[in-house]
Amino acid sequence: MQEPIVIYESEEVPMNRCTQCGKTLDACSGLGRSRPHAGDMSVCGYCGQVAIFDDELDLHPLTGEPLAVFLKKLESEDPDTHKVLTETAMFFKNGGMNAINGRDPEPPRNP
Repeated sequence: MQEPIVIYESEEVPMNRCTQCGKTLDACSGLGRSRPHAGDMSVCGYCGQVAIFDDELDLHPLTGEPLAVFLKKLESEDPDTHKVLTETAMFFKNGGMNAINGRDPEPPRNP
């Protein structure tokens, strides 16, 4: 049986806006600690956009080639984290947050 994934309490972070769907993001939950650090990954809870935190905890999207390179490296160095990240992103890309809140998925919009 697979070990459960522990999601820690949500933690407030500086307000960001997802560059893909435009939703306001001001909190996060982590898989090992609550407070994110520079270089930590984030997945938008509305559309699944993968981003990375900088030193001020602002989010910067990872797309295209940089995302592919990151995921390939993560898969070889830490397959468990790679699996959690990709499955989480797919869950939210498929309307996960709206399903949790009991709403129909909203199509992504450009900010």
